[in-house]
Amino acid sequence: MKGSDVFLSKFLKSDQIEEDLTVTIKDVVMEEVAKGEEKPIAYFEEIEAGLVLNKTNWGTIAEIAESDDSDDWQGTEITLYVKDDVEFQGKTVSAIRVRTKKAVKAAKKPAATKAAEAAKIMWPAEVVKALIEAKIAKNEFAATAILNNSPFDASVNAIDAVAFGKLYREAREAGLESPAAFKRANDEFVEI
Repeated sequence: MKGSDVFLSKFLKSDQIEEDLTVTIKDVVMEEVAKGEEKPIAYFEEIEAGLVLNKTNWGTIAEIAESDDSDDWQGTEITLYVKDDVEFQGKTVSAIRVRTKKAVKAAKKPAATKAAEAAKIMWPAEVVKALIEAKIAKNEFAATAILNNSPFDASVNAIDAVAFGKLYREAREAGLESPAAFKRANDEFVEI
């Protein structure tokens, strides 16, 4: 068990992202990240932790959103991923990056659609915990990503979630990329 799994941070860390994670920007605000040091933080609809923005990620999001003004970014979908060979203060480290290839600016959604989506991402704690305990997901972010791509709504039970997660893991182990693995897991789960 890692400390980052037990003591959750307010901000995303690279070891919390196991695979590409597509999120929708809710807001960008300036916050203190260290004593006396403020940085821009992007918050998302799908997860609670924010992403501390550096110049690289700021520029990528500005390109995707077609605006350098973060006030225009609300509703923009981006894909977060981990890049392992980033130079930082003379060391090679892993860092969270934003992918432009898979990201698309989301259209404005009616309030009813937003409410339905918000309900979908409020996964029961016991379901999230079951995915972690079954070693299908390393942490709550990975469990949420799996559930968000599943055929379930918030009334899912832990047994079904773990069964779906195992099908997804088997598809990934067979060499399928995430979108294809989710499709295969969905198809196989429906047949059960």
